[in-house]
Amino acid sequence: MKSKLYSWFYSLVAATGKVRFYISLFILFPLIFLIQEARQKKVFEFEVNFLQWLHEVINPIIGYILSVFYLIGDTQIAAVVVVTSIGILCWKRYWREAMTLAFASLSVLLLVDEILKPFFARRRPPERIDKTAGGYGFPSGHATGNLVLYFYLASLLAARYPKLSIYIYGVTTLFLILMGLSSMYLRVHWPSDIIGGYAFGYIWLTICLAIINFSSKKEKKS
Repeated sequence: MKSKLYSWFYSLVAATGKVRFYISLFILFPLIFLIQEARQKKVFEFEVNFLQWLHEVINPIIGYILSVFYLIGDTQIAAVVVVTSIGILCWKRYWREAMTLAFASLSVLLLVDEILKPFFARRRPPERIDKTAGGYGFPSGHATGNLVLYFYLASLLAARYPKLSIYIYGVTTLFLILMGLSSMYLRVHWPSDIIGGYAFGYIWLTICLAIINFSSKKEKKS
């Protein structure tokens, strides 16, 4: 029994990747705490103060730039990026990578909008600057979906150009942080919505990659 359990565990780690697997475990514990707080519809005091602080320290020009990052993370633009990326991957005959991108992007959209947000039903901040943002706030769809999309594309580029991997992941991380800040600056999300979205997104991407790797190994064996 133990040998089978160890075998299953090592197969899971191998399919996921050691670094990605342990990062996901590390992220899981604070995510569980956030889930408990969000389920009780709680808003931390520091979140209210942080949103107020953002508007005190960010001048209108920087605020406009942040608004641009928010628009870049919009679902419609993300959809264009996904379709374009899938087209390029198919043109290059990277079928598995194209399938993974399609599955991860579509599934995370359904997961957040149809399951997680209605389940937690957590209200967005009051006095929103972006009046078009409706529905519930936890987890942030911007943060979750864009992390899955851009981190996966970053992993493909890093695999293709390993010497540039630190720069690729660095630029991607900075881009996602600015996108998260823009959501908070526009009072569309609480900080915990963004943090929870990043955590959900990373763990979901890890799960999707593990599923694809498992299925590809089974195909090779058969």
